[in-house]
Amino acid sequence: MNADAQLEKAVALIDEQIASALRTTYKFRERWSGEKLRRRIGGFATLIQPSQEQVEYDFFNEFIEFSVRNDMVNPILESLFALYGIDAIWPRGSTVFWLNNEKHERANPIEFLISTNCETVGYRYTIPDSITAMEVDSWGISRIVVIDWSAAETEELKRRSEELCVEGSDSVFQISSSGFFKKIFPEALYDEFVYRIRDAVARVEDIIGLQAIPSLSMPRLAPFRASLIDEIHRTVDGFPESTYTVKSNHATFRLADEDQIVLNKAFFDDGLGHCLVGTKGFARCLTTSEYLRRSFLRGGEFDYTSIVCGYIKAVEQLSYELMLATLGTPGSENLFIATPSKGKGAIEYRRPFDWSKKTRHVQFVESNRERFSTNLVSLANLLHDNETAWRISDEGRHFVLLKIRDFAGKDRNGYFHKDNFTDLGEVNRIRQDAIALLYYLLGGYVIPGSKEKALETLGLKHVSYSEIYMKLAEIPLTDFVLEFEGLNPVKAVRPFEQPVIEYDDYGLVSSKIFFVRVDSYRGARERELTEAISKDDLIVVDRDNMPSRVFFVKRSGERVQVW
Repeated sequence: MNADAQLEKAVALIDEQIASALRTTYKFRERWSGEKLRRRIGGFATLIQPSQEQVEYDFFNEFIEFSVRNDMVNPILESLFALYGIDAIWPRGSTVFWLNNEKHERANPIEFLISTNCETVGYRYTIPDSITAMEVDSWGISRIVVIDWSAAETEELKRRSEELCVEGSDSVFQISSSGFFKKIFPEALYDEFVYRIRDAVARVEDIIGLQAIPSLSMPRLAPFRASLIDEIHRTVDGFPESTYTVKSNHATFRLADEDQIVLNKAFFDDGLGHCLVGTKGFARCLTTSEYLRRSFLRGGEFDYTSIVCGYIKAVEQLSYELMLATLGTPGSENLFIATPSKGKGAIEYRRPFDWSKKTRHVQFVESNRERFSTNLVSLANLLHDNETAWRISDEGRHFVLLKIRDFAGKDRNGYFHKDNFTDLGEVNRIRQDAIALLYYLLGGYVIPGSKEKALETLGLKHVSYSEIYMKLAEIPLTDFVLEFEGLNPVKAVRPFEQPVIEYDDYGLVSSKIFFVRVDSYRGARERELTEAISKDDLIVVDRDNMPSRVFFVKRSGERVQVW
């Protein structure tokens, strides 16, 4: 059998074993349906009363790890060893059901043995608490190798392909799962193995029908907001070419590359995009829809109207906020906005790019505010007409107007009638369209007035502090360099004792962070209680006292900027 035929046979064996594992899962689900599961009694059963959903999730989550090991990984490896002529033995240890790898391997220290090059090596999946060289000798093996499955991404697993000695042991080594495959099998087989088992695990979760969907509580909202900024960045980076074109009256308009550069600078580099996780209504609409969308990513016959509504409302509410920020500014009295009323002062004229009919307008002044038409197209027309308030070119300004009109006609008015909205693909398309418009408006339109007014209008006032807090919370190190505007850099350590984390009504972190000014990082200063620190050395970082730059310091002395 040549190499290609052997690889094809290996993939078929993987698929065959996965099919068997899925059949087992179906039988398991039928046997252990929700009504047959009793609530588990813990050490404080009187005080701890888990919900039935929590009991089911815990139960089936343990089953999944057990199933991946016993019904997929081990049987697949056994079949592949036989196909490639690997001399492998599977010790018949005690069968321990419902346990994860670590607990299983306490009772069964070796998953399998491979004999090659005059040595026998024992393989397992977790680092043992303690195994001596004497024990290894007594088992008749030369060493133990732990196959590391811990990395989440395939590329991360591929970075280390050689065996490394586990610290504190001369007999236990560790190798990545990809490194193990490369030693034993053809390199191409590893990607097939990972892809197929990941897909099978997703199908197992569908069969079981349970997912962990955490409630959007305050402790979860802050990190969710932080992750949302990165997600939006990826979405914008991945816009297809069609995002930058629009058709009107048989002509195609395209956003120029120069305008895209301007939008990127304002939205990303200047941080205006961060208002999408801020305190204003448009940010709350977007956050809610993003959360719901993540909860329903598997699809199915659900009605997604509420998700779509949030994306559309986010565009409408941002446009409304920009309109209010423009009202009363110098020169705004020369603008006109559409009105549904026929009262005094109303005039009729045809709109640019829409010459088919005349529409009524009133002067854009405070006294006419109750007469303003505030639908999305009317707001877009007004913002478009404010020519001096755009960072991008006139052609770019026209493009944004046409994109909003297209969105209003195709997305805004097309999905709020008698039919259910069940196509998750359409949800993702509308999401992309909405994020594109938020990107155009935030990056392209300049809010008249001071910087403080812009921050207030966009709900950005305390977003940056919440973001720096969450970034620092992810860093386990205690040594830092803080730079405040106009002052010299300060060496500082972060004490272990910190204020309890608190949130405002918008889910933004409001707690302070304590640092201690030091001359040297060496010593135990970072372990001191806050009360024992001199007030002269205590640095309090909060919403009103934020550093302009923050670095953490590695043990080697290298500084890494985190803010």
